[in-house]
Amino acid sequence: MSGFQGGGYQGRGNGGGRFAPRGGGGRFNGGRQGGGRQSDRTFTGGGGGRGYGQNQNNNSEPAVYDVCKHNTTGSCTYGDSCRKAHVLTMGFNVPAHKDGATTVNMMPDASGNPAPRVITGGNDGTIKIWNITNQPPVPETTFNATGNVRHLEVMGNTVLWSVDEPLVAEQNPLLVGTIYMMLGDGSSSAIRRSQHMPCTHPMGEIRDFKVESMGDAVYVISGGAEGMIHTWRFNTATNAFEHVIAFDSHFRAVTSVVLHENMLWTGSVDQTIRIWNPATSQCERELTHRNNGPGHTGAVTCLLVLPPTPQQAAVHIASGGMDGTMRLWSTTGDFIHQVTHESEVLCMTTFYSDPQGIPLILLGLANGTIAARSRNTMSLIFRMDSAVTRTGGINAIYDLRQFNSFVVVTSDGALVCWTVKPGLQEGSS
Repeated sequence: MSGFQGGGYQGRGNGGGRFAPRGGGGRFNGGRQGGGRQSDRTFTGGGGGRGYGQNQNNNSEPAVYDVCKHNTTGSCTYGDSCRKAHVLTMGFNVPAHKDGATTVNMMPDASGNPAPRVITGGNDGTIKIWNITNQPPVPETTFNATGNVRHLEVMGNTVLWSVDEPLVAEQNPLLVGTIYMMLGDGSSSAIRRSQHMPCTHPMGEIRDFKVESMGDAVYVISGGAEGMIHTWRFNTATNAFEHVIAFDSHFRAVTSVVLHENMLWTGSVDQTIRIWNPATSQCERELTHRNNGPGHTGAVTCLLVLPPTPQQAAVHIASGGMDGTMRLWSTTGDFIHQVTHESEVLCMTTFYSDPQGIPLILLGLANGTIAARSRNTMSLIFRMDSAVTRTGGINAIYDLRQFNSFVVVTSDGALVCWTVKPGLQEGSS
């Protein structure tokens, strides 16, 4: 599969978070399974230094900015004399999907440039495009999918989505996972294995997939609930996808897929991260907690490529899990650091909108908390719990860096926009 050697997908937007339940409940119920094991490496820094500070394991970790709950809605009466930080405001909070919202992305304009439109999908089987310049925003386009929408990818003006759809029309149908791509004439092309297996994956819940354009070819890498990973290529002559290669994959559902340079990273409910050579479909390395390893002790939920910054010259891979941790890895899979949160990490994204401030990693948690950490030191910059966010679990997150904002979708069906004050620093507020 030599066509995949080269560029590598480093797209922005949410880093997984496909644990959105049907009907808004929790798919992974119960407490966390522990914080994982620490490396023997010693980290210096934190609080403005270039290294990574000590691991924190609950919500007692102090944040640089103690966010004012009332200012987020414009109701703080203390103004500049307020003891809390006025660094975040809620742009809007609107009901988007009645049975839980699962995925969000940005829709470009007709020329492919960033535009103030986002696209969402949910467990109500709908996909909606929102013009967020309207206050409050309303969907300008709504179309029905063939089942619960799990994930959306946008490449230029092309939209792809995955659904849980019935294999046959009956009262209790068998659900399978299928990816669709919108074509230029308004129709859609489905990725189907064969005439006898008319789906992308034989079980539902394709929680993540990635799309890559290489020359005139469009490739899709998908992970299924049965644990398999497949690569597909779109044939423009037939307007159909063709199967390219399959990977040995995981023992449980694949939850996250990310490409960096010539390697494919995947995360799974089996608590492992695997690094693959796409040219050979061979697993080069498995990151696990077994045998005293530094991997996750719960299901891996999301993966994110962290670009270099002036303070961190190396590219890193971040992973989030149901054990409440975010773990940092080198691009070859060496463990670097971990931080632990009070709830399960469902999604992540980078937030690099402000050249005067620090680059951030935004994390969405299952209890409705949004946390922001420094890309440079992993220190906690701000934290908004559910009393501030006023939502259910954060299922997906996407940065709107052109507008100094980010949007989230939640288990209770909301689409919420937050605006960040420019100039956030790692020192005192």
